[in-house]
Amino acid sequence: MQILRQTLSNSTILYNPQIIQTAVAVIMNNNEILLIKRKVNARDPHSGQIAFPGGKVEKDENTLQAAIRETQEEIGVNLNESHHLGRMDKNYQAYYTKNKHLMIAAHIFQLDGHVDFIPNENEVDRVMRLPLNSISLQNMSIKKYKNKSVHLFVRTVERQQYLSDIVMKGFQYQQFPYYKLEKQVFYGLSWLVLCDVLQKLKLHQDVVDFTFKNYHYGFENDIRKEQFFDEWFKKKRLNQFMCN
Repeated sequence: MQILRQTLSNSTILYNPQIIQTAVAVIMNNNEILLIKRKVNARDPHSGQIAFPGGKVEKDENTLQAAIRETQEEIGVNLNESHHLGRMDKNYQAYYTKNKHLMIAAHIFQLDGHVDFIPNENEVDRVMRLPLNSISLQNMSIKKYKNKSVHLFVRTVERQQYLSDIVMKGFQYQQFPYYKLEKQVFYGLSWLVLCDVLQKLKLHQDVVDFTFKNYHYGFENDIRKEQFFDEWFKKKRLNQFMCN
C-alpha cells in the first residue's frame, strides 16, 4: 500500500456550513474493500445502495474525524489515525439543494487481520466485501435511459414515474456504468471513488477506463444543465423526492 499512500493527501477538510460536507471511509482489509448495503428507507434517496461507511461532517470536526466516527456508528469498527493512509485528492461533488452542493471527502484506511462487524440495524442492511483481485470487466454493464427517471434503480414504478415527470426536462439521455456485486448494483459516486482508488493502485485499468468512458448525463449544453438544476430546485422538487 506504499504506492497508494504516496499518492494521497495528508490534509483533512474542516466543517463548512456553506456546503454539505460528508466523509467516507474506504477500508482495505486483507486485500478486500469493505462496503455496506444501506438499509431501505423511503426518506433516504441513497437507501438500498452499496456504499462506503460515512456521513455528514459535524461542527467542530474534520473529514477524517467524521469518517472514523461514522464507521464506528454504522458498522462498529473502531478506526484511528494509525490506520489512515490519507485522503483522496478529489473532493467529490453532487447536487443536493439549491446553492448548496454535497461534497464527499474519501479517506483511505488499512486494517490488517480479522475484523468483526456490528452493523447498525437502523442504517445498514449488511457489510459486503469486494476482493481487489476479483474485480473484472465482465461484471461491468451500462444502463442508458432516454426520457426515463434520473434515478436509475429507483425501487418502485410509482416513484420512477414521478421522477420521470419532474426531472427529465433538459435531458437527452443519461448513461451509467455499474458493477454487479453479489447480484446487487454498485454504481454512482461510491463506484467512482473506488475507480479512482484502483487507478492509484494501478489495478484493473480496463474497468476504470470503461467506467469513465461511459459515465454521462446527456444535457444539450452546459447552459441548459444549469437552467435544469435551477428550475428543479426553485420548485423544491428535490425536497418532495426526499421527503415523500
